[in-house]
Amino acid sequence: MLQKNKISTSHAAGILYGCLLMLLSCGPSSGNDEQMAKAANIQTQDTTEGLITTEDLSEEPDYATVYTVVVDTGLQYTNLQQMMYDISRETGLDVDTMGRYYDTEKQRIVLPDTAEDEIYRGDYYPRRGSSTALSIEYYTLYDTAAIGRTMALIAGLYDDRHSADSILEIIHARHSQAWIINAWMYMGCLH
Repeated sequence: MLQKNKISTSHAAGILYGCLLMLLSCGPSSGNDEQMAKAANIQTQDTTEGLITTEDLSEEPDYATVYTVVVDTGLQYTNLQQMMYDISRETGLDVDTMGRYYDTEKQRIVLPDTAEDEIYRGDYYPRRGSSTALSIEYYTLYDTAAIGRTMALIAGLYDDRHSADSILEIIHARHSQAWIINAWMYMGCLH
C-alpha cells in the first residue's frame, strides 16, 4: 500500500509541475501590432487591459458571459470589412484587427506569419475579453448554432448588458439589423 501511495504522489507532483509550466507560458505577449496599424493607417486601441495573466487565474473563471454587439454576419470578408470602416468613420468607434487579415489562399482570417506568438502565426486567434472596438470574428465563437466559416462584424464585447445596449443604440441609428448576443466564452489560456 505504501508503494502505491508513493507512485500516486510522484505522479501528482509531475502533473502539478506540468500545469505550472503551462500556466506560466500563458502570460500576455507583446508584438508589433501598433507599428503594423500605423503603416496601414488604422486607428487602434490598447486591448491588453482585459488580458488574463497567471496572477488572475485564481480569481477569474475559465468561462464568462460576454455581451457581444453583432452588426452583421456573412461569408464575404471584404463586405464586412468595408462596413466596419464605414461604421468607424460614422461613429468614431475604433477598429482593432489585432493584426489579423483575410488570407485569400487559406480563405480565413489569420495573424501574419511574422506574428510574435509562434503558436498562432498564420492562424486565427479570437478576440476575447472586454473591448469596445470594431472587428471581424468567426461567428461560431459567439453562437454555437452558427454554420461553418460565417464571419461577424462585431462592435465590441462587454461585461454588462447596459454597456452593450448603449453601443447597440448608436449602431442601430445606421444599421437596424444589429443585435446583441450573450456569448458564453472561454477566457482561459489558449496555449
